[in-house]
Amino acid sequence: MKAFGTAAILAGGKSIRMGSDKQLLEVGEKRIVESLIAALREDFDDLLVVSYRPELYEGLGVRVVPDILPDNGLLGGIHAALVHAKSRYVYIVACDMPHLNPFYIAFMRTETGKSGEEACVTRNGEWIESMNAFYAKDLVPAIERYLAEGGRSVYPFLKGRTVRYIDEAVARKFCPDYRMFLNLNTEEDLRKYRDRFAAGPAPAVTTGRRVKKYRDGAAQWVDDPVVTEYGLTIRLNGREFVTLLCTPAALKELAVGYLFAEEVIDAAGEVTEFSLDEATGIAEVSVSEEQAVRAFERNRKRTVTSGCGGGVTTLDPLERTASDTGADDGARIDLKRLAALMGDFNRRSQLFIETGGVHSCALAEEGGILLFHEDIGRHNALDKIAGEALLRGIPLTGKLVLTSGRISSEIVAKVARHRPAAIVSRSAPTAAAIARADERGIALAGFARGSNVNIYTRFDRFTDGEKK
Repeated sequence: MKAFGTAAILAGGKSIRMGSDKQLLEVGEKRIVESLIAALREDFDDLLVVSYRPELYEGLGVRVVPDILPDNGLLGGIHAALVHAKSRYVYIVACDMPHLNPFYIAFMRTETGKSGEEACVTRNGEWIESMNAFYAKDLVPAIERYLAEGGRSVYPFLKGRTVRYIDEAVARKFCPDYRMFLNLNTEEDLRKYRDRFAAGPAPAVTTGRRVKKYRDGAAQWVDDPVVTEYGLTIRLNGREFVTLLCTPAALKELAVGYLFAEEVIDAAGEVTEFSLDEATGIAEVSVSEEQAVRAFERNRKRTVTSGCGGGVTTLDPLERTASDTGADDGARIDLKRLAALMGDFNRRSQLFIETGGVHSCALAEEGGILLFHEDIGRHNALDKIAGEALLRGIPLTGKLVLTSGRISSEIVAKVARHRPAAIVSRSAPTAAAIARADERGIALAGFARGSNVNIYTRFDRFTDGEKK
């Protein structure tokens, strides 16, 4: 039996929350399940649908099989798919998941093949994505025993098996907005998705271009990915506030992070309403009228920063008050650990590796990198990190902000409100940035490459590992 070849769509659920059969869901006058079949046919030569309605799939060139152990939820569907599969590993997706990512599927297949484990699933802490995953036929006897004992949930079952887990941060490199795990569970989910689909798809993070390359004097034509430049317009209480040139990913995080950096808000909870039309690039944000009036008053004076794409701030980074200080004096940064963190940071820059056209930013602590984003603008990448941290309730106080780009005064000004222990870049700081970081008690380090690093402020915060 070959290792890979079968893909299965689970379509036998009761669709209680939706109120109608999910197998019939349509987007753009085409059933979602038919779109899935067409997409999977590109990479799999054996397609299964686990369903109790074979008449819905006549003429589509797929095998339709019923649950063997009915009324056992998702795990019962996985069991049926594995029993009928023609390969050891089966890629499994649900009929209400409208987005597939072939690059991520290929990545999972490679990881599964290397590890030889019984499943390959994506996780975020204690939460797993049981669909858009690979499972092995070897699991069939274990699933049958588990169901016979009254078990039903996938995650507790997998805890007793050998599993290749892929962290969410890795998965987001392939799909920054995570839409490949989107489920349409309710009528409201479907309505919102149809509205977004009708407006047109959001642009991809990269696009292919025909490029003529010269290497060692020889010319060749290749298809090369280039990063997409996207305009995100933030409308504040119904009025246009600013347009940011950015990479079309993590747009809510960018908007919230930018508004915090500009002192429009002091916490994510002060955004009372938020909606985003990805196709038109418009984010509608509601705050208190007092906050909006103050923001537009400051907006009369704009400063063009040194950020990529001509970044704009409504607060002059050279005139911001020095009341914001860095982390407490007890914060210490081990240089060997910092080198390891920067190595991990560089390896995560998949979009830069592909295009060479973006900057990266991360939030880290001694144990590792917590958040990571990329964008055409280094200030945008930082705002995305700050925005996600605010939305998820992750404090930046005492942590490390890692960046790929030049550290300028507006970068320090943005970061200062969060009270981090340090800003570290693989590039250089400006003189103004060093002065502002020194004023605010923030440690500043540049040219962090391998074991090399230049420290510009708060020298006391860095240790060589021999003493804390």
